[in-house]
Order: sequence, then structure tokens, then C-alpha cells
Amino acid sequence: MNANMNPRRIFSLCLTMIFCTLMAASAGWAFQDDEESELEEVGLRGILEYEVPDGLTDDDFSELGGSWEEWSASVAEETLALYEDEELDLPAQRELLTKLQGRLDVMEKSLADARYKTLHETLTTLHGRLSRRVALATAILDAFDMKPEDVKGKKLEAGAAGVTDALSSLEADLKEVPNGTAWLPYVRAEDLGASMQAATDSEAALPVVQDVLKRLGGRTTLESDVQKEFLSQPAFLALETALNGYVDATAFEVKPVDEQKLREQLVELVEAVEQYESSNLDADAARMLKSVELVSESTLDGGDQIRALVAKRYLNYNLHVFASEQFLSKLVHEERQESGKVNDQLDEARVYGSQSTTAVISIDTKPSNDVGLINLTLNGRTQSRTSAVTSRATIFAQGDHRFRAARPVIFDGTSLQMKPVTVDVTPRNSITGASTTYDGGLFAGTARRRAMSIANSRRARSNAHTRRRIRERVLPEFEAESEKAMLDADEALQQRFHARLKEAGVFPKKTSVATSESHMRLSSRILDDGELAGDLRNSALPLGSGAALHLHESLLNNALSRMNFAGRTMTDDEIREELERFVSVIAGKEISFDSEADASSETAAADEQPPAEEGAKALVFADKDPVRVRFEGGVIELIIRAGFVREGQDDIPAQVVTVPLTYTIDGDKAIVKRGRIRVSPIGAVESTTKQIAFAGIIGRKMERSIPDRTRDTNIDIERTDQENVTIAITDIKALNGWLTVWVE
Repeated sequence: MNANMNPRRIFSLCLTMIFCTLMAASAGWAFQDDEESELEEVGLRGILEYEVPDGLTDDDFSELGGSWEEWSASVAEETLALYEDEELDLPAQRELLTKLQGRLDVMEKSLADARYKTLHETLTTLHGRLSRRVALATAILDAFDMKPEDVKGKKLEAGAAGVTDALSSLEADLKEVPNGTAWLPYVRAEDLGASMQAATDSEAALPVVQDVLKRLGGRTTLESDVQKEFLSQPAFLALETALNGYVDATAFEVKPVDEQKLREQLVELVEAVEQYESSNLDADAARMLKSVELVSESTLDGGDQIRALVAKRYLNYNLHVFASEQFLSKLVHEERQESGKVNDQLDEARVYGSQSTTAVISIDTKPSNDVGLINLTLNGRTQSRTSAVTSRATIFAQGDHRFRAARPVIFDGTSLQMKPVTVDVTPRNSITGASTTYDGGLFAGTARRRAMSIANSRRARSNAHTRRRIRERVLPEFEAESEKAMLDADEALQQRFHARLKEAGVFPKKTSVATSESHMRLSSRILDDGELAGDLRNSALPLGSGAALHLHESLLNNALSRMNFAGRTMTDDEIREELERFVSVIAGKEISFDSEADASSETAAADEQPPAEEGAKALVFADKDPVRVRFEGGVIELIIRAGFVREGQDDIPAQVVTVPLTYTIDGDKAIVKRGRIRVSPIGAVESTTKQIAFAGIIGRKMERSIPDRTRDTNIDIERTDQENVTIAITDIKALNGWLTVWVE
């Protein structure tokens, strides 16, 4: 450097260097911002939240432990990459989702493998959390990758599938009606079926569809009222609806996608989903449903794929009841015994003797995918000792006859429909001896053998006579009694039970019933507008020989929203009274909850009474979501949003109080244990010191209000004109949003 350089010149050069450096840096920052902006616009980046959701961290996967350690670490790393790896382009994101789906497949196989039974609860929880996220991420990428021609084709194929199913159901119904299949040409069944095989060729299929719609729509112009009524049956109406669906599919227009707008809407959807996953609040459910509608307006397929995902994982059935044949038979079981004299005529012989009959009523389930198909059965055995007397001989016989009467019953979830009784008899008459007018004489043995030979030669006629007599005795009685029982049950179901559910606001929006050779399944979806429902059921849990009740937390939360808690100030007694009122409405009888704890709990509570000045005497429930539940990790969490009124002291502002409860079964006792109560404020905290004090006061109050308890696992089920049936709870699990209760 020149020692004679002017200081002002040096300063000027320094400023110039600083300016150039800043310019270069800002250019670099600008380039970096552009690069980050570009990264954020690639696939899932900028749509998924930049953080692994709770419950899917490496700590959560590490719970598998043991031989799963390396595998679980890899899954945790891949899950982390899905949310936080900014370098993944679209192909890499697809590849990662494929890997994660493979991980889910491994979990599913392990859940079906008894060797991993000790890990089933952890696997169930992790699988549920991860599978919902992978499904959503896949649907998001698919929303950007759709091609107009594929969307149109899928719409037509879906419409055709609906027509094919409706046509198949109609054909099945018409086969049950005398000459019913003669109506198939009227709806052009053959042409319609063929056109749906090439559904994407709408130009060829549409004329056939429109002609059938015209025929069905013209039912009102028919002169015969019988024909009008016949064509207005549900199966014809269902076909008409399906045909209109296909017409709508042909008219569907694939509109251009505003990708930036779609991304913004998907961001909102993901935020709503994650918020609902963590809170289960009504506001988040409504936000999520609104987001689905907005996304649907921006996707090429009109939201079909996103809607299907939400329907499967957040609007599915939230109640499943599985009942085995043995369990259903236990509910209707009745054993009958009767005996009497025999005085009958068979050809020229007069038959005298005695007989005794034992019969048992039970249930026999039959395979059906659409409805519940069961047989109410009467299985019996008649034993007899008889003497058939003629003028020349007396034949002695023993009978051991089996019979089975069956009344087929169809249950669609809302009503019962009966079919005619059938009776099958398997007679078995055995000749045990004979006496003749030659007894005591020289030819007595020959005469007896001859008489027995003749009797044996007529055994077929004797068996036919026995079969007819048993049918005449069993059929009318079983027919009348089963019909009365089913009519009474149907009336109780529709006019009383359904009425109570509607009054309580928990009548199912949709119900599905199916039966197999061993079980009956009833599934219901209970929700109101703006509410969500269930996820896929935890399928790895065993069905057993009793019954299993699967309740999703959405069902309980939707029901809790119907209770009169929101915004009210209530004492413990008033809360219990409201619970009793609600449950009594559903049960159809007065239900009383024990307000006292077990003796041990009472003693503990007495020893821990708080000072009078700190005691909270009432709860001020929040206007929204005052009481919620969560079922996760073997724990039932009761979540209360409320403030607390205190005697002579300032009220405690609104808090979120979480009470964890665990249930275990020990013999004939169910033990309810309360875990550590968590208290957090709603809104800003005025003073940390005060909040700590408030948390302590609330915790002590909840400990007294919700103590550990022990309950009998036996439940008595009342039966009209019969002895009560006792069932017992054998296990309870709270996993992945589901509470499962097994009974035997």
C-alpha cells in the first residue's frame, strides 16, 4: 500500500468494498430466497408442517425395542425426512412414501402374527398415526399429478360400477318375486349390463342409460296402480339413482387447476387435520370439513380422492359390534322339557306309550355381506317308548328322534324381517321286541320273529308318520312364538330404542350389518353436521367367542356434545344428574351412578380434605367442547374445559384439565386407576405463581371427584318372561382412538 495515500481515499475505498460486499451478499440472499421459494413449491414441501407430528418421533418408534431397534430407527428417520428434508424433489417424495407404505405393510403383517403379540398395542398405535399421514400425503401428491383424461375415465368407471351394483341387486330382488324376472327386459338389463362393461365409451352407453331412465321415470303414466307401486320399490329407485349418477359423470367437465390456490387450500387442510389429531375439538373438525370442500373445488377430480381419504380415515363408522354365534345364542337361550303320553293310530295298529322332549333355542348365523342373516333355531330331541297293538301282535319300540326348526331373520340395522319357518326331522325308530297270540305255544318264537320282520319292513312308513307328527307338534308352536318374539323385538327396536337414540341425538346416520358362519357385525356412524366420525378399526384385535364393542372417541365426543354441559355452572351432583339423565334416555330406564367412592377411596379422601377457603364448589364449563375424551396408549383421557367457582375466594379462570384413567380386569372386578392429573390454562396467565396454585387446587378437587374405583364386571341383561342373562367384561383396551370392550 502507498504510504502517502490520502486517508479520505482509504476511507472511500473501504466504503466501496463494504458496499460491494453487501451487494454480493444481498444478491446471494436473494438467490437463496428464490431457491427456498422454489423448494417450498415442490410437492409436499410447504404443505406439510415442518415438524414431525407428536407420536411419530424417534422416541415413539424406539418403544418397539429389542430386535426392532434398527428397523424402528429407520422408520423414524424416514418419517422425519417426510416432514423436514428440504432437498427431496417430487420423485424422491414419491419414493419415500412408497418406503413408508412398505413399513406400514410390515406392521400389518406383524399385527396378524401371534409371535409379536406383546408388541401389538404399540404397533397398533404407531400404525394408526403413520398410516393416516402417509395416506394424506399420497392424496396431496396425487392432486397435482392428475390428468384430465384419467379423471374423466375414473368418473365414468365409478358411475358404471354404481349402475352394475344396482342392477345386480335388482336382479337378485326380482328372483325372489314370482315372475319378477319378467321385468328385466323392461329395464333393458342385458343391454344395460353390456354398456357398462365399456363405461368409458359414454357415446355408446348414454342412449341405453337415457332410455332406461325414461322408462323408469314414466312409471307415473302407467294405468295399473300395481305396476306403479312395483316400479317404485327401493331396488328400482336405486337403479334410477345410479343411472342418474352415470349421466352426471358423462357431463362432468375437467377444469384447469390453479396450482397456487390449491396449494394454499391444502396447507389449510393439513393444518386442520393436524390440529384435530392433537385436540379433537369441534372447531377443528368443522375447519377440516370446510377445507375439504375448498380443496374439492380446486382439484381436477372435484375432490373425489381427497373426499375418499377423509371418508375412510375421519368419517368412517365409529361404532362396531361383533357378536359370535355363541354369544347371540346365550342372549336368546331357552331350554324346554316336556313329557306326555302317546296315544296314536298307525294303519291298523293302536300305538300307546310315553315320550319326552328336550329342546334348546339358539342362533345360527349365515354368510351375508349386505344384511345380517340369522336363523332363530329350535334344536330338539324326542325319546319315546311305545307299544303298537293289533289283533294278532304287539310291537315294542323305542324312538330317538332329532328335529330342527329354523326361522330365518333378516336384520338390516334398523328393522327385522322374518321368513317362513322350516322344520327338519330325523326320525329313528328301533324295534325292541314283540308279543303275539302264539306266545306260550310251540310257534311263539317263529311268530315273534315274523311280527318283528313285518314291523321292520314297515319302518319307512313308521318314520314318515313320526316325522309328520313331530312337524305337526313343533311347527305351529315355534312359528307362533318366534313370530311374536321377532315382532316384539322389532317394535322395541324401532319404536322405543330408535326413539330414545333420536331423543338423545345419537341416532346413527348410517348402519351396516353383515354375518359370517360364526359372527355378526353391526357398524354405525354417529355424527351431526360439522362433526367427524371414525377411522379404520384396529383390525388386529381378536373377535373371540363372546362379543366385542369398538367405540371410537368421536362417538363419545359427539355424544358429549349433546349433553347439557356447555356454558353451565354445575356442582358435582348436578353433573352426575345430567349424566344419569342422558344415559337413562338411551337405556330406556332409570340409571343411577354411585356417587360414593370405594371405602378405601373414601378414607383417603377424608384424610386429604382441602382447607375450606380453597375448595372449588362448582365448575363453569366452557361454551365449546366442555368435556372430551381420548383413547390412546392404553389410557382413557377425560378432558374438561372449565373454570372453577370458589367459596369466598376469587374464581379460578378457565383451565384444561386432563384426567388419565386406566382399566384393568382382575377376575370378576374391573379396577379403574386415575393417573397424574394435568392442568393448563386457557388463554394468557396473569401470574405464574397463581397458576401453579390453581393447578394444585384443581388437581386435589379432581382427585376427590374421580377416585380410583373397583367395579363388578358382571352385567345383567333383562329378558321378557325369561331369566336374566349375565355377561361379564373380560378385557378393555384404549388404542389409536378406539376403546374396545370384550364380553363373554
